[in-house]
Amino acid sequence: MIGDLTFAFDKVSNAETGENGYIYKVKHKIVFAEDLIYNLTHPYLREYTPNDGVDEIDNWVAGLNVLKSNFSDYNHLFVGHNGSRSDVGKVIEENIEYLQNAQGTINGTKTISGGGTATTQKKLWMSSNPYIQAIIQEDFSCPCQMLSSTVIREPLGSNQLLNLIKFKL
Repeated sequence: MIGDLTFAFDKVSNAETGENGYIYKVKHKIVFAEDLIYNLTHPYLREYTPNDGVDEIDNWVAGLNVLKSNFSDYNHLFVGHNGSRSDVGKVIEENIEYLQNAQGTINGTKTISGGGTATTQKKLWMSSNPYIQAIIQEDFSCPCQMLSSTVIREPLGSNQLLNLIKFKL
């Protein structure tokens, strides 16, 4: 109870962080979801570790589905980032869709716009670079091995790549 208002408290574990609390008031049909739900901004995924045995996005999506079931008919949702919304069910669904797309991209199970799947930024760039693919298809294993040990911070043009290969040979 805060003043003469009674609120209910609950949480979702191992989602955006170890414990994400949320507060709601049934009488006024409002929910304070804090960092469980983002409004028109990118959710925080920096600590996402799908290989450590606990998939935080699975937990997060499961928690959002509970919130969607319990609060879609509520009048207002206050989020941790970027204000509030009155279309509660819609904003929850937007977050679920975003998280599932991010999870699929990170895990390499979602087809990306250029075709194929992303596994790492380097593999994504290398798979979409026609010059790298030409080298790989010609099976020049020595230059490829040397090239893979070179730090490439951005995509190279054809002349830059050829100069790098010539330098390595």
